[in-house]
Amino acid sequence: MELAVAEAGPDNWGTRRIFTTLKGLPESQQPAPMVFWYRESPRPLQTEQFGGPGMVTLGDPPLRVSGMVSLMLDSAGRLVYLEAVPPQMEDSPPAQKPLDPAPLFTAAGLDLAQFKPAEPHWTPLASVDARAAWTGIFPGRPENPIRVEAAAWRGKPVYFQIIGPWTQPSRMQIRQSSSSQRANQLLWTTVFVIMIIAGSLLAWRNLRLGRGDRHGAFRIAVLAFAVSMGMWIFGGHHVPWPGEVDLFSVAAAVALLQGAQLWIAYIALEPFVRRHWPKTIIAWTRSLSGGLRDPLVGRDIFIGLLVGVAYDLVIAGALALDMRQGDGPGDNVHLPALGSFPGYTSVFLNHVLGALGGGLVFFLILFLLRVLLRREWLAGLAMIVIFAGVRGLNADHPVIDTSMFVVIYGILVVLMLRFGLLAVVVCSFVTDLIIALVFTPDFTAWYGTTSLLTLLSLIALALYAFRIATAGKPLFAGLLDR
Repeated sequence: MELAVAEAGPDNWGTRRIFTTLKGLPESQQPAPMVFWYRESPRPLQTEQFGGPGMVTLGDPPLRVSGMVSLMLDSAGRLVYLEAVPPQMEDSPPAQKPLDPAPLFTAAGLDLAQFKPAEPHWTPLASVDARAAWTGIFPGRPENPIRVEAAAWRGKPVYFQIIGPWTQPSRMQIRQSSSSQRANQLLWTTVFVIMIIAGSLLAWRNLRLGRGDRHGAFRIAVLAFAVSMGMWIFGGHHVPWPGEVDLFSVAAAVALLQGAQLWIAYIALEPFVRRHWPKTIIAWTRSLSGGLRDPLVGRDIFIGLLVGVAYDLVIAGALALDMRQGDGPGDNVHLPALGSFPGYTSVFLNHVLGALGGGLVFFLILFLLRVLLRREWLAGLAMIVIFAGVRGLNADHPVIDTSMFVVIYGILVVLMLRFGLLAVVVCSFVTDLIIALVFTPDFTAWYGTTSLLTLLSLIALALYAFRIATAGKPLFAGLLDR
């Protein structure tokens, strides 16, 4: 599949038109393994989500302006879902007309004669004056019973949806969180609050005493700001003036906040680590000081990359076991990154920022545990037990997933204790980037370009790190001299 996005002219900047040519997906398969969404509006489609990369989604901005259209198509271009907003006011309303389902069924690739009328159960948000529902099956798929619901306003369709047994209502609370899920939420909320309070107090104290690597903290903050703005530039849905000014202001505010958070965290943490646990930040400090050609920096980057790939193999093995238990392939893939270079760049930068923040958070928690327990091995063991235990209990398959979390958190702890912060940051970046994308050896496939870009970027990083780690010396120079 090749995915191209074209914006309409200045008279209709809200329109997003998606043209798809599919390759490698079974077009006859229903339900389709992948769907595409399309949004259209008479006004600029301006995201309202604060803190994100500024991407328009199926639900942001909300479907509330007359003339807005939102729909989904499957891999063969068949209609799966449609919702439209009727006029807010009509001076002379036309006479009520019955709903004609034939065009909708034709667009969905369904035979209306094979469906039985049923009582409507699903309610659209738009005002309607006619509703209808049918039950049946996908063509040639008796194992997949489905419902089709539709609604119209003055004879014009404003709602259509194919509903399977797997479809869940998104506007209703269908189940309460389990005790393990609540424990997981409580853990991360507690960690966040402790980090904010403790980090701010420690940073204030260190500044008063004149401690802390302010130069390194400033570089981290600038990097975080630049990466966050790059995510918005490449991944955001941009609109004409003056709406773009508002989007820029929000993006700049979020980028400044992220830079400030990392600055505070580093000022709070670095003096204590340098005094009590210096070996873990030697390569990190050298890289922040501009020593990107230092052999120790190259070694830690190379080790982090290798461990990140191994990390993904462990996750892939656990995912394969989960799929044998009936699970799906997971939902970590970022489809926007697969269809365009700007989307790919935004996701790439997002994982750079996530690795910086996540690595520092992991480092801070492990350091605090070390201070409390007085022993590195006890701190590492406590880290594995806490995080693997909570996340494993929250999983659908506790035995498989808890085992996976023990292994991967054990890998991170060993990596931190043996090599330090820089290796953990690189490992986190490589791991998350690979998980977020789909790889194929067929670079002519619709996601082949992103596969090639990721492969080349990781090879380039490995070559650079290896070259720096060996100080430019040939690998077998010592052997050849014997």
